[in-house]
Amino acid sequence: MRDVYLAEKFQSLRKAKTGTRFSQVYEEAADAIFEVTSATALRLLFWILNEMDADNLVRLRGIEKERFAEKCNQKYPSSTINKALKVLQEQGFIVSINRGGERTGSFFVNPHLFWKSNSQKDRNKRIHEFHEFLKLKSNEEN
Repeated sequence: MRDVYLAEKFQSLRKAKTGTRFSQVYEEAADAIFEVTSATALRLLFWILNEMDADNLVRLRGIEKERFAEKCNQKYPSSTINKALKVLQEQGFIVSINRGGERTGSFFVNPHLFWKSNSQKDRNKRIHEFHEFLKLKSNEEN
């Protein structure tokens, strides 16, 4: 009975998702993912990977937080999502983008760990941009 259910579920997923959109998760991310104990942070991570653009950027302000909560069928308070974001930043999965010391609600997803393209050239470019961004961020904090 379970095998029939799984076969039907697989068929419905296959019919629903036949596009070419995908995100890559590199092996280096696996160890860090296993260290995350917050279910909300894990859900948020995979939501971010789905929502990030080809530049590895994602916006997560009020409306996006609401969309995330709806996707999870949960009523997450903003503070819970903010705690999950902090966990993802501490693990090095994402970096907050600030302008002039002000938070923008946007995040740079670490291209060493996650990527949304099949072009190695684009990934190398994004890694370079990521390092430049980290240098600028470090200079602003000092």
